[in-house]
Amino acid sequence: LNQERPPAMPIRKRLRRIAIAAGVVLALITAIWFSMPLWLPWVLGPLTRSQGIHFQRYERIGYGRFALHDIYLTNKNLTLNAGRFEAFVPHAWLWRLRTGAPTSGPVFLQVNDLRLGIHIKASGKTSTSHDVRQAMSILQVTRRWVPLATVTNGTVQISGITIQIPGLVWSNAQVSGFVSLPRMKQQTMVLADLRLPELATIDLTSPELTASIQVQTNTMGFDLNGTTRWEGNLFRFATHFGQQGKLPESVELSGTNL
Repeated sequence: LNQERPPAMPIRKRLRRIAIAAGVVLALITAIWFSMPLWLPWVLGPLTRSQGIHFQRYERIGYGRFALHDIYLTNKNLTLNAGRFEAFVPHAWLWRLRTGAPTSGPVFLQVNDLRLGIHIKASGKTSTSHDVRQAMSILQVTRRWVPLATVTNGTVQISGITIQIPGLVWSNAQVSGFVSLPRMKQQTMVLADLRLPELATIDLTSPELTASIQVQTNTMGFDLNGTTRWEGNLFRFATHFGQQGKLPESVELSGTNL
């Protein structure tokens, strides 16, 4: 005897159930995403601690921003302390990147009272050209994800050299602001254009010193060229670093009024 099979679920009914399930999942994801300012304080602490970053207090600023107070990070490469770190929450950050003008309006990242120590260890594993190209690649990634940022009241220490940063603005890979060396007891205005992946231009201006520096990478390595004026004397220099080694392959220096 042939047994009758139960009628198959109509295709439309099956599709309706799939659509309802997908809608429910999408609604839950949307609710979780846009409620991020509410649950972010609970998950941010464990996430940052897993990366070695610690902070004393989380502050919610409206719906789209937050601030961390008394941040510190220590590892083999750097030591970082900051009094205050303010930024967009992730969903607002991504929204600003996708819409509007990211280099106008509120900054993406604001750091106050920064103390940064960079530990450089000499190593023969990589060349100076490799390190420069890697640094310029990092700048391009930073430009994409952090279009606008500011640093106020900062101090950076590199190999025993202390650089004070009263105020610095990063806008679409263009840097402007002031830095000072305590030994020189004067501020220097900094203007840097880092928008191109193969060329960086840095201009320094102070009452006693004016300098313009260009770093340009190429298939043969990279060139470090520039001019500087100090106490009425004009100097020009041209330095070429090859693909291998830490030291330059050639150095040219000329000056006037010596």
